[in-house]
Amino acid sequence: NEKLQILTKEKNLPVEQHKIIWDLKQKLTIEHFSKIESNSKLKKTIQKLSEKFKIACCSNSVRKTILTILSKLNIIEYFDLILYL
Repeated sequence: NEKLQILTKEKNLPVEQHKIIWDLKQKLTIEHFSKIESNSKLKKTIQKLSEKFKIACCSNSVRKTILTILSKLNIIEYFDLILYL
């Protein structure tokens, strides 16, 4: 949303287009991430780390995106904390 505000201010993007652009971006993002598959090396690494450390995920993505990615990678269970904007 902040990027859309900047585009409106600097490039005269009509405010009426913000929701359309944001919705399409979210749809394409989720479609792209739906193709992600679990990675056994990544899972094993995160699993071993979680045995010794608290694991956190911090992102400027929306909640749905983060949860989708971590679930698709089959590693969400190893995170003690998930922060998002």
